[in-house]
Amino acid sequence: VLLAALLFSSQIIPILATVPIVLIAKFLLFITLSLTLRTMRWCFLTGCLIRRHNHWQKTAKIYIGGFPMTLTPGHVGELWRAWALKKHHNESFHRTLPIVFCDRLLDLNTLLIFALFGLFSIIGSIVIPSFIAFIVILAFILLLFKPYITRRMIKALWQLSGRPAPRVFAFLLALCRY
Repeated sequence: VLLAALLFSSQIIPILATVPIVLIAKFLLFITLSLTLRTMRWCFLTGCLIRRHNHWQKTAKIYIGGFPMTLTPGHVGELWRAWALKKHHNESFHRTLPIVFCDRLLDLNTLLIFALFGLFSIIGSIVIPSFIAFIVILAFILLLFKPYITRRMIKALWQLSGRPAPRVFAFLLALCRY
C-alpha cells in the first residue's frame, strides 16, 4: 500500500479519502486475522509432519518470509518454504514438501467452501448440489488427515490407469507417507 501510495499518490489519495476509516480498519483487522490463522495452521502442519519440531517461532518466520515470494511465477515462495524448513530442521524434502502441498490444498478447500457459502446465500435453488459439493470438500479435507486412505486411492488409480509413470506415482505415495 505504501509503495502504491508513493507511485500513484495523485490517484490513490482521493480514492482513499472517500473510504471510511472504520472500513479500512476492519479490512486490516480481517487481513491480520487471516494471516494469523494461516500461520497457526502452517505451524500445526509442521508440528505434525516434522519429528523434533519445537520451534514454532522459527516455523512462523519461515511461513511469513515466504509471503513476498508467492507472487512470483510458479509460486516459488512455496518451494522456498520447503527449502527453509529443510535447512532449519535438517529434514528431507520428502518430509517438507507434503507440508507445502497440504497447505495449498487447504487454501483451495477454504476458497471452495467460501464460494459454496456464497452460493447458499445468493441462489436458493441450488442448495442441494452446493451441499453435496460441500460434503465432498469436507471429505477431501478429512482424507488429508488419513494418509493411508489417500495412499490406497493413489495405488488404485495407478492400477486402473495401466501403471504409467511409476516414478510420479511413487513420488505421490512418498508425499502421503507422513
